[in-house]
Amino acid sequence: MEKCIFKNKTVYANNVTKHFIDEKLIREAGGKNQLLCYGCGQPVTYNRGEIRKAYFSHKKDHEKCDYDKYSKLCQNRSEGWHKIKEMLYQHFVHRYPNAEIEKSDKLIPNHWTDISITLGTDKKYAIEIADKRISSKKLTDICTVYKNNSIIFDWIVLDKVTDLQTDMDAYYIKRARLNESANNTLIVVDIDDLSLAMYKMDINKYIYTHTTIEHSFEGNIFCYKTTVGNLILKDDSLSTEGFDEKYADWLNCRKSEFEAENGIRQERSLRRREKSKNNNTSVKSGVLQNNHFKNPSRLNPRYHGRVYTEWSEVDFRNIVVSIAKGQSSYLLKQVEGRLKQAGSSEFFAFISLYEKAKEAVKEKPYAQQYVDVFEQILINIGRDSYLIR
Repeated sequence: MEKCIFKNKTVYANNVTKHFIDEKLIREAGGKNQLLCYGCGQPVTYNRGEIRKAYFSHKKDHEKCDYDKYSKLCQNRSEGWHKIKEMLYQHFVHRYPNAEIEKSDKLIPNHWTDISITLGTDKKYAIEIADKRISSKKLTDICTVYKNNSIIFDWIVLDKVTDLQTDMDAYYIKRARLNESANNTLIVVDIDDLSLAMYKMDINKYIYTHTTIEHSFEGNIFCYKTTVGNLILKDDSLSTEGFDEKYADWLNCRKSEFEAENGIRQERSLRRREKSKNNNTSVKSGVLQNNHFKNPSRLNPRYHGRVYTEWSEVDFRNIVVSIAKGQSSYLLKQVEGRLKQAGSSEFFAFISLYEKAKEAVKEKPYAQQYVDVFEQILINIGRDSYLIR
């Protein structure tokens, strides 16, 4: 056990080790039955050797002491887990000097919270430290009891800090926090280099106007990498300094990308309606006296958009976006064939759009994927002299 009660005060075993006079005092107090178990109140003793870290233990075996069971469970955890728990505890002690901060605190029945923080008289935070081995049932049970007791809680997951595109890329506890935490956030501390990453999932729906089609992004999770020293309590949850600003910038970029694509789709839809209207007019005016069409195949509305009219920048833009997103394998050959037979005005509409995409990369790095498509097409059709170096 990492702590006990001595003269109505909490004593941590690792703090006793720091000074000889303290260790002497605590050892003597243990011999006089003055050290009491933090969980059951029975006498304990202080123990420390040259290999194992300092700890407290019952003088007699107490199978009913849940704090003793929790302590034995902690002994099976990795050295990295203990190191990060101590680092987090020390961080919060220095960050919130006026708060009451405890390691291994019993805030709810039949469970010991890894770190608890009490601000003022009524605001309690519970911080749990876990890894991928925690079961879904245990995770759900602990979260439910905290909620029922009106205790604010959050989880810190020990794992490698990596980039996540969607919640499907994460194992269960990560995915659960991204979906079930109050702000759809997840905090991960790297057990090797002790770096920290905060993730947030964008749950907004980006539906194109007058459709049920949702815009497709590469992912919907933002990752902000920082250090444990920037960890703070904010709005009843864990956060990091600078996270909100970075996330807002990322979210604005996503919204701008969607609004631009939505505008293109609306413009294309309007052009299609206009062309359809014009074609219907042409069909009516093209009826001969014997009630037969002049050229039925040419007047078929199915073909008017991309077979018998020149492509504009809007047409090229839409097909390049589709190619970049890998939505169709035949589109690349289709646009290459089109450009090989294109007139000068149609070809230079393509080049103009390429130049705009190249310029956009300076402010919007994601536009590089479109530039790559333009340049691949120019090389494939033997027009690499138009590449912008």
